[in-house]
Amino acid sequence: MIDSRLDALFTTWRGEQAIEFVDRSAPDARAWSTWRDLARVRDALARALSDRSVPGDAAVAIVMRQRPVMVAAELGAMSLGRTALLLSPLQADRALAVEVDSLRAAVLVAHISQWDRPAFADSVASSGALGLALSD
Repeated sequence: MIDSRLDALFTTWRGEQAIEFVDRSAPDARAWSTWRDLARVRDALARALSDRSVPGDAAVAIVMRQRPVMVAAELGAMSLGRTALLLSPLQADRALAVEVDSLRAAVLVAHISQWDRPAFADSVASSGALGLALSD
């Protein structure tokens, strides 16, 4: 049911504002993402999963850095009928790597900056998960 409601937002409200983001490095610069922007992330996620023949019942693990693109990934996964497993980027490198190893997720989505953490990137590679990097 949630997937059909999200689909309606992605299609019916495409031009409407969805997420307001204030970057801490420039607090006076506010940026809005529209439902169209979020739909683009969902569509890219759907293509990546399809291109790599990821089974329809496979969950998508997402490292939830506070960026609009990561919220879009979560909403996109749910709109595709996927279970979204959310991980905190605030963990120490080793703790996050252990969590990635224990999840055994088929897909792991993270902001591009997350992949600079060697323990994280190594744990995703050794897990065999499909690793997807998103940028703003």
